[in-house]
Amino acid sequence: MACEGKYPIREIAELTGVNPVTLRAWQRRYGLIKPARTDSGHRLYSDDDLERIKRILGWLEQGVSIGKVRALLDQPDATPMAPEWQDTVDNLVAASIELRTGKLDSQLRELSRQYPTEGFVHNIVRPWLQQLAQLVRIDQPLIEQMSRQLLMELLGRFIKSRSGPLIAVVRCGRAHPLESVLARYQLQGLKCRSIDLGELEPDQLALAVQRVQAAAYLVIPGTGLNESWFDKHRAHWPQTTLFSGEIARIYAQSGWLPYAYAESIAQLVKDNDALSGLV
Repeated sequence: MACEGKYPIREIAELTGVNPVTLRAWQRRYGLIKPARTDSGHRLYSDDDLERIKRILGWLEQGVSIGKVRALLDQPDATPMAPEWQDTVDNLVAASIELRTGKLDSQLRELSRQYPTEGFVHNIVRPWLQQLAQLVRIDQPLIEQMSRQLLMELLGRFIKSRSGPLIAVVRCGRAHPLESVLARYQLQGLKCRSIDLGELEPDQLALAVQRVQAAAYLVIPGTGLNESWFDKHRAHWPQTTLFSGEIARIYAQSGWLPYAYAESIAQLVKDNDALSGLV
């Protein structure tokens, strides 16, 4: 029967891209899913649960906050709502301005449990950081620096993967170290291991390839690079180089990037032949 549990939590996480911590939060806090239990207490998800999780993800992608999803799931004629991320982002900005690190840490932790990894980064973290960068006040650098540092430390503690394909993360140009942490956090959500090689020139990266032996090299370029720089280093990139990040989009549109690019790390990994069968 379709309603019978047959998927353990690790398998349902792989099928949906929603990590086990988030699945448990959806059950315990919001009552969005109710998996069966084995005699030993382990969760088993059914085909109906699988479809329900996909519907939850659909509502989240439309900007519905997790607290309002339950009321929509059982309404076949429910219509899309205006995105609600802004309230969440505004709360983070307010905590940042007040320099309330404890409150900010608590908010970010809870949000990271409630939302899938990529949605958390792109719908919450990115808009929050963008608003901090646009603040017009004398203490703006203090507010932004504190918030970025707290986020780096928080997400750094979440990066624990010891299995899956190894992806080396590299920065070049003027890319902030936080970009590497955000990339590694998203890679963990894709069941990938990662290593941060820091800021390297392409010729330096070429020297590390044989020793690192990663399945792919994720490059996050920053500002300050130009077409001649990419032409100069075109022969130095490993064959499994991938590019991502907001600045990389500009370089990709200019036709300067020598290898694959995608703004979404999940899409980049999925489309890469060396990784698609492993993730």
